[in-house]
Amino acid sequence: MTTLVWLVVPYLAFASFGVGHWWRWRHDRFRSGVAGGRTDISRTGLWLFRIGILVVLLPRIGRILLSRTHFGFSVSVSQVALISEAIAAPIASTGAVLLLLPAMVNGSTRPVTIVDRITLPILAAAVLSGVLVIFDPKSTGSQDISEHTLFVWFPSLCSFDPQPGVMAHAPLLYRVRGLTVILAIALWPYTRLAGLFLRPIGHGIRRLATALTSAVRQAN
Repeated sequence: MTTLVWLVVPYLAFASFGVGHWWRWRHDRFRSGVAGGRTDISRTGLWLFRIGILVVLLPRIGRILLSRTHFGFSVSVSQVALISEAIAAPIASTGAVLLLLPAMVNGSTRPVTIVDRITLPILAAAVLSGVLVIFDPKSTGSQDISEHTLFVWFPSLCSFDPQPGVMAHAPLLYRVRGLTVILAIALWPYTRLAGLFLRPIGHGIRRLATALTSAVRQAN
């Protein structure tokens, strides 16, 4: 059961994330998502959600890669993650509400599905569980349980030495956190959030390519 829940299911979620985005791109170029229209959503919500998620993710990734390295500063990566989580969680949550609720109430370019309806609760659970973990007394000090469970298990999934066993006896909060994130990853491409970050990246690449092409033509 441990291998199934903490190894097989996460890899299936990663596969769903990749294949789902490919399918959505082939299906509608993400036009039916919140990033693809401007009549059903608030621009403010779109950017609040993007900024909030990025502010949450970057220190988290840094914490996974660098753990408690100080680099000569008085503030550790762990402390930066805690501060950023406290700031970004309400920003991301507010952005998600502004993004998803108008689409559910007013409709948009595609029908509202059951997946759409559970997106907001899943996002709320992911954000809330992250806050609870980072402020959990067991997640501070020299005996940080998250450092020996979540922050061992998740990075190990991207290595040749996955360690699903570290989550088998983790506290319930940490297991809920892990499964909530995995569920969000699996469902993301099939919700209105698909393309939320890929569309601006693709737009930026196209603009850069156009600018480079113009510069080459002018040089010639």
